[in-house]
Amino acid sequence: MSATKTPDTQGVRFSESVSSTLNSTADNFHKSPWPMRRHTPFAKTPQSRRIQVGQKSGRLTRTPPNESQISDWKQLINKTWHTYCVTPMYQFSYEADQMKKYSQHLSAQLKSEANKGTGVSCDESFADRAVFRVLKGLAIGADDCEAVDITVTSKKAGISKTIFSAMLISVEAQVGDQMQIANHNFTNLPLLLVKGPMAISRTVVDFLQTGFDCVINPLKFCPMELAWMVTVWTGFTEDGSKKPTELFYKVPDEVKGLQRITLTIEADDAKALWDSVHEEGSNEVTGEEVAAFIKSLERHFYRHFKVHLDAMTITRIGTGVAYVGQEGRLKILSENQVIHVLAYLTDLALTNTIV
Repeated sequence: MSATKTPDTQGVRFSESVSSTLNSTADNFHKSPWPMRRHTPFAKTPQSRRIQVGQKSGRLTRTPPNESQISDWKQLINKTWHTYCVTPMYQFSYEADQMKKYSQHLSAQLKSEANKGTGVSCDESFADRAVFRVLKGLAIGADDCEAVDITVTSKKAGISKTIFSAMLISVEAQVGDQMQIANHNFTNLPLLLVKGPMAISRTVVDFLQTGFDCVINPLKFCPMELAWMVTVWTGFTEDGSKKPTELFYKVPDEVKGLQRITLTIEADDAKALWDSVHEEGSNEVTGEEVAAFIKSLERHFYRHFKVHLDAMTITRIGTGVAYVGQEGRLKILSENQVIHVLAYLTDLALTNTIV
């Protein structure tokens, strides 16, 4: 085992072959000390947390999109996005002429903001043109609306390049009775992913809220949701992928000279621990399994370093599927798991839009 301390910035990094001791810890963890409701706002495990663990891809039970549709959303992979939740949009239309009108109106608003000197244009480029288009292949649930892609381009020396991207998404949305939208004038796209300058982001968000009478707020993730993600996504296996599982803990301010602790578990050890806590053959992950997975890691860390990680806050997680931060940053790494990640986040976005 090796552990290094970098007092000013990086904290402690932990990595070793731990499967045997982790498994023994998990075996002793018969009943979770964490109440079920502490780990999930749901009365029961939602559909997005039911997984097909027997398949290599680890996908949810669903009909996968066509290969031609997959190419449309490959642009999601290996990019850092900011996540938002969106209430139902009033009188949004997928008609081609309406999409063209939205594009023209947003383009005009971006240019207007730039002319006011509000900083919409970036250092070397000017926000020249916005385009709305339908993004095929993500509306796979009965309650899903087709995803919408919004791009903003700039032109410099006669060459156009994309400087901003946003996607309004609904993947396997589970609309409860309290959120049934009786009026067909509403379009439900609860998840918004944004990548680009903050000035343009603010303009686009304002355009959507004003034009479609919706409310858009940042989607942030509490420590219990990050614990769910790292546990569930560790259970997915990728052919040839050996990316470790990582948990980043914020050290209390009272501890001087150390800002965070990074706990790193090799892919094989993390999967072995997952297999030891997860009920074989089950397509559902429970709160007790999440608690067992996290507590096993924390107890093992304490055994070697005498540091109580459970007294700290999980602020970021990383797996072979995705990296997620509590502030709402998302980076999807696995092309095979895009649908699952978006379904999971759609579920969380819907929860945050329930009033």
